[in-house]
Amino acid sequence: KQWYQRRVAITAGGPPDKLVQVAEFIHTLVRNPPQGRGGESDMGLDSGRRQQQMKLIVTNTTAGMIIGKRGETVRSLNDQYDVRIQASQKDDLVMGERVITVYGAQDGVNKVVEYIIKEKFREDPTSSSITNL
Repeated sequence: KQWYQRRVAITAGGPPDKLVQVAEFIHTLVRNPPQGRGGESDMGLDSGRRQQQMKLIVTNTTAGMIIGKRGETVRSLNDQYDVRIQASQKDDLVMGERVITVYGAQDGVNKVVEYIIKEKFREDPTSSSITNL
């Protein structure tokens, strides 16, 4: 595989404002990939959907807070920011972690990621151990 076809996980720690800046910076790079010699994106055919999403690895507790009782919080975020949020099943990954995927326009995705980092990570005392963007 070419370098641009590989997935990369970035583990970041620090104050929530700095984490939000890092997430937005990475998201901007993914949405605006480098151009090839012919002026076309080097990202490959699969890039369209990938450019429209951001994935966060969170604790099961944080995932539950993002989803909310009967899915109320995730539905509210979907409606408010015009995005679609999906959470992996508990047993899809390493025990204690889940992937939250946010799909949509860049501004909406960034706002949801900011909300998760600033609000939900802060509310979950176990989140400080897992902050992968």
